[in-house]
Amino acid sequence: MSRTFAYFLDLFTDLSIPFEELAEMFEAGKLKPFELVRGMVEKELGTIRDVKLFASYFNPEKPTAVLEYMVTCEKGHVSVKIIHAVIPSAGLAEYQKAERQGLVKKY
Repeated sequence: MSRTFAYFLDLFTDLSIPFEELAEMFEAGKLKPFELVRGMVEKELGTIRDVKLFASYFNPEKPTAVLEYMVTCEKGHVSVKIIHAVIPSAGLAEYQKAERQGLVKKY
């Protein structure tokens, strides 16, 4: 069974969001999924000054998705990813492979 995770500071945190809900949130607003993790990011990194969507990847057949946000906070710039996959590290690897193949949408 696939699940959604936040990934930053080399840690995966389970968000318990279904793939369909993540996709719907993203369609409603590109930054909406980030709101799921804003509190935990601020707790670890301090006040968030800016958030930009850097890249997105959706593969509904698996289902796998990765949303990569660039966050500016008190401690500098940090990449925060929201990953949906059966195994989050495998989802991250699929994203990296898709990026090399030009299948990741950049913003």
